[in-house]
Amino acid sequence: MGVDESGTLAALKSHRHEVFDAWVPRYGGRIVKSTGDGFLIEFASVVNAMRGAIGIQDEMAERNESVTPDRQMLFRMGMHVGDIIADGDDIFGDGVNIAARLEPLAPPGGVCLSDRAYWDVQGRVEGTFIDAGDQRLKNIASPVRVWHWSPGGTARDRASTPMPQADNRPSLAVLPFVNLGDSTEQEYLAEGITEDVITDLSRIRSLLVIARNSTQAYKGKSPDARDVGRDLGVRYLVDGSIRRAGQRVRTTARLVECVTAKQLWADRFEGSIDDVFALQDELTAKIVSALVPEMTRAEIARARQKKTTQLDAWDLYLRALPKIRTNDRTEAAAAEELLLAAVTADPSFAPAWSRLSSCRLKCAYMGWGDEQEALSQALAHARRAIEADPQDGSGYEALASVQQRMGQMEEAVASARRALELTPSLSSAQGTLISALAFCGHHEEARDTFRQSERVNPRDPERSGRLMGLVVASFVAGRFADAADLARQHILLQPQWYGSHTFLAASLAQLGRLDEAKSIARRLLDLIPAYDMGWARRRRMLVRDEDYANFMEGLRLAGVPDAS
Repeated sequence: MGVDESGTLAALKSHRHEVFDAWVPRYGGRIVKSTGDGFLIEFASVVNAMRGAIGIQDEMAERNESVTPDRQMLFRMGMHVGDIIADGDDIFGDGVNIAARLEPLAPPGGVCLSDRAYWDVQGRVEGTFIDAGDQRLKNIASPVRVWHWSPGGTARDRASTPMPQADNRPSLAVLPFVNLGDSTEQEYLAEGITEDVITDLSRIRSLLVIARNSTQAYKGKSPDARDVGRDLGVRYLVDGSIRRAGQRVRTTARLVECVTAKQLWADRFEGSIDDVFALQDELTAKIVSALVPEMTRAEIARARQKKTTQLDAWDLYLRALPKIRTNDRTEAAAAEELLLAAVTADPSFAPAWSRLSSCRLKCAYMGWGDEQEALSQALAHARRAIEADPQDGSGYEALASVQQRMGQMEEAVASARRALELTPSLSSAQGTLISALAFCGHHEEARDTFRQSERVNPRDPERSGRLMGLVVASFVAGRFADAADLARQHILLQPQWYGSHTFLAASLAQLGRLDEAKSIARRLLDLIPAYDMGWARRRRMLVRDEDYANFMEGLRLAGVPDAS
């Protein structure tokens, strides 16, 4: 500034428009305000914030290469993830203060991150991180552990490396639920459900959820969804209300698309106020379990509307989902192709790795190609999903499914439980857990788990997986009539899945209804012409000998051929 004030200001303005204004929106960020020679920028995702920061610092480094050292402009960046307070277009709070205090600690051309931000981005971006230890920050009570990021290699080297793709995951804001009564207890319940819904949705790694402090500004207001979408930079909005009548509490919730203000889904849920904390947990679980599949449907529809040339990793993943749920070989192959493209575009995309594992596992189940090779690949993909994001339950669910197919039932139970700890609303993990428990012979626990999942999410689009577990649980409990009825229900949902046909045939045979059993066995062979007693032996999944003996005897009585 002392040498060339006007030139420096012109350069700063140029960098603002050509660098910051280009990179920040690319990763879903918003420049809140400028502060002389600095900027305050807000992102919905800390990973996207880091990717935007890397893009800015890389481009600045490249620009500085053609400038003499005394004319180079170097930026320091401070980054923190935390709650903020919104006031119009401005933001305040400790989250902002900590980021501002970290900025002077950053190396020139680098970034200084709080420990909390570091653990969210490490392993998901390029560059070198150095632990700078605990630091005392002005006006911040407790020490903050900080990390320094510096780019690796020269700017030209980095320019030749493809930049990570922008994060296109759905973004969501949950507005404070409205208390429609006068009770203080009811107000606490409304606040508790709002907070719990935000917390549970935040545990789903495929969603970007705005922190509660950012949505509290809308309490007591009825904002237009389009305004909320613009203000918070989100794609979807969730709101709802609480009303009490005697000992019953009714909660309503709805999902709105912000751009169009179109209501995509709405429902109401009821419970008894006898135990307010249990009620809060139950209502939260029901709301979240219903929201996730509805939002997934909306995202799939959105991805289908895009041109093929515009697809990124998230869109490729969404296009694969409906194909995965079929048991058609052509559709499964198409899903696998889409998922391979998704993980190529973003190798850190854990859900895509887990779904890729399920595609390979289906090939092993259905006998499409080399079974052992498919099983080995399914296991490798599941482990890759966990490595990509250890906090995403989908990787552990994929691992549980592979372990179940390999006959490692107790390990499958443990992996499925871990998946649900990380992502409680992951219904596919509930199905795997129910099945694994049943295959182990723990039929009562399997039935209890099924009942709990039905109470929370009776209209789950992936309900067939949980229902198949209940078929097995009924069979190993010796309730063959129940197993047959449930297997018929499962066939209505998944007519091409041979597993339900095997248990239906075996159950009918155990009941002495041999003509019906033989008819089902013929249908089974239409689905899988190679199925025989040897197939069933090689794929044994029933742990207890008595359960296995009943199953095999049922298949024999039903007329399944024995080619061994």
